[in-house]
Amino acid sequence: MGAVAIPRPVKDDFTIAIWVKTTQPSPLARHWWEGKMLIDGDFPGTHHRDFGISMIGGQFTYGSAYPIGPIRAWPTIRARTIINNGHWHHLVVVRESKTGRIALYVNGVVEAATTHPAGSLDAAKTITIGAAKERVGVRDFTGLIDDVRFYDRVLSAKEIKQLVKQRSND
Repeated sequence: MGAVAIPRPVKDDFTIAIWVKTTQPSPLARHWWEGKMLIDGDFPGTHHRDFGISMIGGQFTYGSAYPIGPIRAWPTIRARTIINNGHWHHLVVVRESKTGRIALYVNGVVEAATTHPAGSLDAAKTITIGAAKERVGVRDFTGLIDDVRFYDRVLSAKEIKQLVKQRSND
């Protein structure tokens, strides 16, 4: 099955959880939108108030885009674990809108945290799962994606560990 587009389910506080399995090589790049797209909430051409989850250098990556006066910023955060090793990995991004706090979890363990600009990420009206909205075919993810979940709140570390445990017990 190919990529799927859905109405954007989150914009402020959110948690996105996804299971992935792949051996696909991924580029070494600076920005989230240059990677192999898992979740694409990009709004092509505007470079503001959008976001995405991708794989860069074999690692789980999250980023967003914000206008800062006349300048555009694309802060990107990357987890440590290599995820393109042919094994299932549970990936989670947690975002607090008011503070801009971002945390990335791999298999229930927080691997990276930072702060991005605060505010809504509401530019894109749709989210694409498994492919990029632009440059189709070039940045598409190849592999298995399962159990994609969007929460319009920040899940706790305990709740995230429970998601991993739930899947392990299935």
